[in-house]
Amino acid sequence: MAVPVGQGYDEKHWQYPASQCTSTSSRDYPPPPETLRGPSPLPSSPLPRPPVSRGPSTNLIHTGQIPQQQQVPMFPGQKVEYITQPVMVPPDYRVGRLWRARSWFWEYAGEFFGVMMLVMFGSAANCQYNLSSDTRISPSPAGTWASLSLGWATGISLGVLLTGGHINPAVTLAMAVWRGFPWRKVPFYILAQLLGGIVGAAIVYGNYLDAIDIYEGGRHIRTLKTAGFFGTVPLDYLSNMTCFWDEFIGTALLLFGLLALLDKRNGLSPGLVAIGFFFVFVGIAACFGMQTGFAVNPARDLGPRIFTSMVGYGVQVYNLRKQYWLWSPVFATIMGAQFGTMMFDIFLDTGDQSIVTKFMQKAYHGRHRGGQIVNQTVPSVA
Repeated sequence: MAVPVGQGYDEKHWQYPASQCTSTSSRDYPPPPETLRGPSPLPSSPLPRPPVSRGPSTNLIHTGQIPQQQQVPMFPGQKVEYITQPVMVPPDYRVGRLWRARSWFWEYAGEFFGVMMLVMFGSAANCQYNLSSDTRISPSPAGTWASLSLGWATGISLGVLLTGGHINPAVTLAMAVWRGFPWRKVPFYILAQLLGGIVGAAIVYGNYLDAIDIYEGGRHIRTLKTAGFFGTVPLDYLSNMTCFWDEFIGTALLLFGLLALLDKRNGLSPGLVAIGFFFVFVGIAACFGMQTGFAVNPARDLGPRIFTSMVGYGVQVYNLRKQYWLWSPVFATIMGAQFGTMMFDIFLDTGDQSIVTKFMQKAYHGRHRGGQIVNQTVPSVA
């Protein structure tokens, strides 16, 4: 390749004499840096399109070596070289029909796997904690309430870290009502979350099947004392109002903690958000988990409950306390999430995503007094 030499460089016109150009190929002479003003006789053409492979899926996958140009800054009186060499560029698969199809269900797959991991860790912790109390199964207890709380918290933090999703229908509905989450996605999110709960419970049930048989007294016996390892079963002494209130408080605290971690004022990375959520969930389990089993998530309770009803537990998992599954783990958690999000957005949120903030902007925008706009901005005292 020809290399233009700096001898004879015309400083007045910031260009090389045509006699110094030893090649007629315009591609050999890219333009000088932007710091050099004036017309340049070194026109450049776009880089040639990289070779592509058109497979049956019509995906465009970049392959091979893509020529790229590297240049040395040019100053008057100095030599300049333009070097073109092949540089390996990683294949770009983010194009084509397959990628578009994958990106369509990406979010829903995240919700599915997030809830599945939550239920797997949590239900497995329940099984290990309760089943190991039977000496026929384990010579010594293999868990405590602390380990049970850590198991659930690990599941939810891992789900948040890997998927970055809601992994909770109550959260999805709260984000749709208060934070502008698209309503068209809500049914698919909830469906994916329920399916994740069913699959997660199925995996844990299959893993502890033999121990459950010993604990129950046989493969054909299934009662609520093991159904509570998957879906929640409240303690007998609780009133229905206490059950509802317990789940309401727990879910409101969950949303308070989540929104605080996501607040831009804290500036937390996704990893730190997952770690913070871990401690929030440990606190909820340790402080509000004894009475109802801290569902705080309709999919975490309803998904495993649907599975247990299909493997021998029957309708008893629904008829408990006059459809307890509906008004406590579902309605109470959804209402608690709405209340927690509303309180946070009204009194603590400083972002621009909440409908509370948008309502305030709309209410104060354009108010005039004496021909001048007032209340447009509010000075911060922070």
